[in-house]
Amino acid sequence: MESIWGNIQGLLGLNQPQDYFKKTPIERPSLLGESNRVIQNIVSDSPDQISQFNLLPPKVKPDAPKRKIDTSWRQNKVIQQIIKENPIIGKMIEVESSGNSNAVNKKSGARGLMQIKKDTAEKDTGFGVNYNLKYEELFDPVKNVEYGTKYFKGLKKYYGNDREALIAYNWGHGNYKSFKKLGYWIEKKGKKKIKNYKLPKETKNYSEKILGVKNRK
Repeated sequence: MESIWGNIQGLLGLNQPQDYFKKTPIERPSLLGESNRVIQNIVSDSPDQISQFNLLPPKVKPDAPKRKIDTSWRQNKVIQQIIKENPIIGKMIEVESSGNSNAVNKKSGARGLMQIKKDTAEKDTGFGVNYNLKYEELFDPVKNVEYGTKYFKGLKKYYGNDREALIAYNWGHGNYKSFKKLGYWIEKKGKKKIKNYKLPKETKNYSEKILGVKNRK
């Protein structure tokens, strides 16, 4: 074992295997490549020894398999009845997820037909929603739409109109409430904080797509 380390030590200039981690990220890639070659040449007949040096890159956990697009909900009577009674919900579904009940927003983690976030589903949402859903349940089209519909209707009752309810649904009630109070919102760009006096572009476009009316703000 000592002779093995001696070979690596001489080539890489390290006193202890742990010294590898003291190198800067810029220096590490070359060390990894060189150490791999050295270790593989020296202990090719004893692969169990390689892990003892802690020099090989960690195993990366494979991504979860991507879910297939699912639009089977279009034949679901419960969802179709909800849309019949609340036509705006059908439009929200198309804009939110393009009608894919397995849709996932990589940035926010929102899931399902009405793109509900984990925190929204698992915490006290309020606005007439008096129950919670597990994160995995958001892929269930009926549960997702029932939950999203109740939440939207609660927001509409609070704001009094579809436009503001849509803004709050997309941007978050807390964000929009603060915007209405202050007249601006803070956008972070690196270390800079910028005051914006108009709605975020994404939120503005969202409500316009559903209502077909351009927002002034």
